[in-house]
Amino acid sequence: MSSLLPIEKNKFERLFGMSTGYVLNFSDTTFAQFFFEVAEIDIHSNKYIGSGTSKANKLRSFWHIEPDAIVGKVLLALLDRWVETSDPNPDGSALLLQCRGVAARLAAGTGETDRTTDAAQLAEQIPPTPENRRANSTPFRGAEPTSSGALPATSGTAIPRPTLASLRRLLTEIFRSDTDLDAFCIDHFSTVYQRFTTGMNRIQKHNEILVIVDAATLFARLSQQYPEDLIRLSACIEYE
Repeated sequence: MSSLLPIEKNKFERLFGMSTGYVLNFSDTTFAQFFFEVAEIDIHSNKYIGSGTSKANKLRSFWHIEPDAIVGKVLLALLDRWVETSDPNPDGSALLLQCRGVAARLAAGTGETDRTTDAAQLAEQIPPTPENRRANSTPFRGAEPTSSGALPATSGTAIPRPTLASLRRLLTEIFRSDTDLDAFCIDHFSTVYQRFTTGMNRIQKHNEILVIVDAATLFARLSQQYPEDLIRLSACIEYE
């Protein structure tokens, strides 16, 4: 069972137009092909008809039954499909950014959710910039050990991957003191914190983070923990 919250499910339902019973522009045949290619799943099997036989209901059952890593992988691929097939619009651009953060969290397999901040409301403030609309087609390149907080290797999954320059900007803007930066690394990237030494300046610490932690993983953690800052800085984020 995935850890998707009701408010998160509603985001994906709105973006994918699921109130009609459909999912994006899929036919039954292309829906089946998509799931098999992305996750080797037979979405039309009896396993996924507990909520009904429409494509939207089968996707809802899939969310309920499957674990975070698989759900996140499929959702990231669906988001790429949305970008390819939908016309850009302000509401969709904001919603896309929210959904990418949720899907990246699930793909990371952490099961962790920030329940203190409603990022959905905050993201409505994001202007529709080209960076926010851009689809990232770069495959996930691998994973760091679990203790470093990195994502597990996932074949064929497109994870939001900002440029290193964008991540450096985020680290500089979000963490205004060494104490805050240290606390973030202790909580999420312990192997990085263990490499910090007395006398290290901020740039050196940033370098350690950017070299050791996968870019997609770092972005997912920042999105999860500091949604207001990500919205404020969204126009400055570029993707590979």
